[in-house]
Amino acid sequence: MKLGVKLKKVESRSPESKGGGISEGYIETYCMHTRNASHPGRWTLSEKTDKTASPKVGGFGEDHNEDCGPLRMTKFIKQFDWICNYRNIQARCDSHSFLAGSISWYIQMYPFGLDSATGDKTYMSLYLCRRNKVPSGIKSIHFKISVVNQATGTEVETLSSDFRTGSDCWGSRNFIPRTKLVPPILEDGKLIIRVMIEIETAPEVINLVEKSDEPDEYEEVKDKIVKIIDDERRTIRQHLEDEQQKIRRELTAEQKTIDENRTKSEREMKSLRAELESDREEFNRTHGVTEEALKKFRGQLILNVGGMKFQTTLTTLNSVPNTMLSAMFSGKFSLEPDAKGAYFIDRSGECFKYILEYLRHPQKYVLPSDRVELEELQIETEFFGLTALHNSIE
Repeated sequence: MKLGVKLKKVESRSPESKGGGISEGYIETYCMHTRNASHPGRWTLSEKTDKTASPKVGGFGEDHNEDCGPLRMTKFIKQFDWICNYRNIQARCDSHSFLAGSISWYIQMYPFGLDSATGDKTYMSLYLCRRNKVPSGIKSIHFKISVVNQATGTEVETLSSDFRTGSDCWGSRNFIPRTKLVPPILEDGKLIIRVMIEIETAPEVINLVEKSDEPDEYEEVKDKIVKIIDDERRTIRQHLEDEQQKIRRELTAEQKTIDENRTKSEREMKSLRAELESDREEFNRTHGVTEEALKKFRGQLILNVGGMKFQTTLTTLNSVPNTMLSAMFSGKFSLEPDAKGAYFIDRSGECFKYILEYLRHPQKYVLPSDRVELEELQIETEFFGLTALHNSIE
C-alpha cells in the first residue's frame, strides 16, 4: 500500500449560472491506511513519504504506528478546501468537482439558505454531493464538512456523518448562522469551506482508490480551455504577422512613390533653375544691362528731363529693348547724378511724360490729342529709339 499527497491551487472565474464572479481555489490531500486482521479496530499508515500526511487527518482514523500483521481493509482519506468569494454569491453555487475513491464530488452552497424564498435568511445551507454512482467495492463513506477560521486555520461549525450510498447530497439546511460569517471566518469577502472524506474499501478494489491520481473533471476542462486559448493566440499571432507584413509592403510602396516623386521634383526644379538662369542671361543680353548697372541703378531712379523731374525704375526703362534709355542705363556708359541724385537728360519734359507712360504700359498707352504735341512727340520717339511708338504716331 502507499501514501500519496496531492496539492493543487486554482483560481478561476465561474459562469454566472454558478453564482457569478466566484474566485475559487482548492487544496486536495489524501493518504492510505490499512487495517490489521488481528486488530480490526486499528489503522496504520503502510508507507509514510511526507510529513504532511499522517494517519490522523482532520480527526479521522486512529494513530497506531505498529505493524500488526496481514491487511484486511484499506481506508482512504481526502481533504478538499474550497475558497469562494462568498460576498458576491447571490444564489445557489457549486464548487468544482474533485475525485475521491473514483467518485466525483462537489460542494453545494446556498448563501442565504434553502428557506430564503420564504424570507428566512438566517442560515447558510451547505451540502456534500456526488455526481456518479458509488463503486460496489466501497464499504463505507464518512465525511466531515466545516468552515475554516482564516486567522488560525482551525475548523469551526463542523458537521460529521456517514454518507448514505443511496443519497446524492448530504448536509444541513441550517449549517451556520449568517451572523457568524464575519472575520476571521470571512476575510475580504472570501470563505473557506473544508471537506474531509474517509472511504473504506477492500484490498482487491484498491485500484479504484488509486484512480484519484487521474485527471479530474476540472483538469479536463482546464486542458480544453488552455488548448482553445493557445489556438486563439496562434490565430491572433498569425493575423498580427500578416497585418505587419501588409503594412510593411504598403510602407515600402509608399516610400518608393515618395522617392520617385522627390526625384522627379528635383529634376523639374533643376530644369526650372536652368530656364530661369537662361532667361536672366537673355534679358541682360537683350537689354544690355550689366551686373554693375543692376547694382548701381537698383531701386528708384530720378530723371531730370528738360527741368521736369520723373521717378521711375530700371525695369521700366528697359521694358522696351534696344532704346536709348535702355542703353544709357545699361552700365556701359558713365552716368553720374547731380547733387540731388537726378540724372539729367536734355530733352522735352512735356513729351517725355508720354514716353514714360508708354514704357510703363507698352500695350496700353495714350497719345496727346493736340497735333503740335503729336509732332513734338514723334521727334522725341525717334531720338529715344522707340520705333514702335514712332510708327504708331505716323
